[in-house]
Amino acid sequence: MFMVNITLGIPGIFTLAGDPANVFRQLSGRSHPVAIVKRDAQGLSFDTGLTDYSGAPLTVWSLHCESHQLWYLDRRGRGTVSLRSVATGLVVSGRSALTEGTGLTMDEWASKPWQTWRIRPTSTKRGFAIVSADDSFRSEPLAVDVTDNAGLGSFVQVQRWRDVPSQHFLLLRVREP
Repeated sequence: MFMVNITLGIPGIFTLAGDPANVFRQLSGRSHPVAIVKRDAQGLSFDTGLTDYSGAPLTVWSLHCESHQLWYLDRRGRGTVSLRSVATGLVVSGRSALTEGTGLTMDEWASKPWQTWRIRPTSTKRGFAIVSADDSFRSEPLAVDVTDNAGLGSFVQVQRWRDVPSQHFLLLRVREP
């Protein structure tokens, strides 16, 4: 059984417990926005930075769960999703073919491989990794990474998947009103 336990003290947020496939099914779909939070970084959450233009960088900020920190996991086929901002409708993207160290941006959905992701449990079973589905030219996948010394406004990037804390995230569902 996959369990994620966290106390955030933020009204309207709760965690999910169960096996990874059931958690993914609960999170997928337009009606269930999630916050994506770095597992071991005092609640740093994916954030659009209040920008709504294509090409804006994806950053992290303290979790407060306003719409620019909430995401839909849109199923895209073969076990992949896009991460779409509730606030802007833009998706997390590599902007072009992903390479190690690429900073992620917010872009219009264009059905590109660098806009699709796989959500998988980490080896510790205490979080999830967000791994690029664009693996056509690599033997090792690239994963979303927020450096361990990240602070408010730090950029989100991709690095080779190493199953390290900088690549571990919590997917927190917003409680329905």
